[in-house]
Amino acid sequence: MSRPNSTSSDSIQVSYEDPVGRHLLNMSGPLVISDSLNYRDGPEEFSAAVREHARKAEVRSQIDYPLIVKEHFRGVLCIHQTDRLRDWTENELSLVHSVAERLAIGIAQAELFEMVAKAKSNGKPLSIQCRTASLFSILPDV
Repeated sequence: MSRPNSTSSDSIQVSYEDPVGRHLLNMSGPLVISDSLNYRDGPEEFSAAVREHARKAEVRSQIDYPLIVKEHFRGVLCIHQTDRLRDWTENELSLVHSVAERLAIGIAQAELFEMVAKAKSNGKPLSIQCRTASLFSILPDV
């Protein structure tokens, strides 16, 4: 639910052709911003785009965490503070990191499920290799 007189995030579009989208596409870690409206880090085109997106969406502080599955970009987890500035704590960043990891795992599982469903509908055999050596190397001897 959005605040009164605020813009819904549904109406804010980010494209991978704009500076923010290109930057997020190439990130391996989170973009953590305490003051989005006055952001000045990085190239000016990127900084200006961050400020413009923040102005349109009424975002004061933000974390944008790329979701990477098998070394491929799949999306971004965006956390926005809209009512005040926020200095993100290490605990908050750790929580966002954990959520992003779990989202990436969910995306990977959904992709695997889709691959299996397509193979079944096409009547083609599916071969999936599992690596178990590392699992057994951490188990205690019985």
